[in-house]
Amino acid sequence: MAGEKPNFRNPLKEQTNSPLSPGKLEVQKDLVLVTNLKQRFELQSFMGNELSSKNVKQKGQLRSAEEIAKLLEKNDSTGLGEKIAKLALKTAEKRLYKPESCWDWADHIYGKARAHRREIYKNFNYKGKDCKDVHASAELMDMIRPGDWIYYNNKNTDDKKGNHTAIFIEWVDKENYIARFASGSAENKGITHVTDLKEKPVTYIAKPS
Repeated sequence: MAGEKPNFRNPLKEQTNSPLSPGKLEVQKDLVLVTNLKQRFELQSFMGNELSSKNVKQKGQLRSAEEIAKLLEKNDSTGLGEKIAKLALKTAEKRLYKPESCWDWADHIYGKARAHRREIYKNFNYKGKDCKDVHASAELMDMIRPGDWIYYNNKNTDDKKGNHTAIFIEWVDKENYIARFASGSAENKGITHVTDLKEKPVTYIAKPS
């Protein structure tokens, strides 16, 4: 939170009724200068806190809102995210690749699309397999686009943090965080599925580039 706004005062004005010798008056002027400089610094600090509080990164957020916006703009212009989503759907529906894990399946899709991951959020700072309240904020969830590489916490037994890796396809019900994904696993060459991200929160988001 921003600090309390400084209460400005003029110590020289408050002392105008006091008899001061010339020497004491010079000392008093120096005190006024120091006090005013301190108050100006406090005001700058206050205003700085007011401005920076609007741009505070969520814990686990790896890139600024400006950097994320540039990634979104680039992906929208090149169609890379849509390309990855279509490739993921095709691979899942035709069961074209047998992975060693869900991570391996997603990595295969990005490799086929010649895309690289650009992480924007990662937070595994929780004990066990249940992330509880450790997950992406509403602002970050709003930045998810087709082709994004996502971990969501389904508390599975294969991953030490209980996360599943999948490629985001589309929102089925964005307001309620219900999304369609494509993914694979050691037991499954590929599948498309609808997931409630309120029940299975997002712990990792990466965008293609």
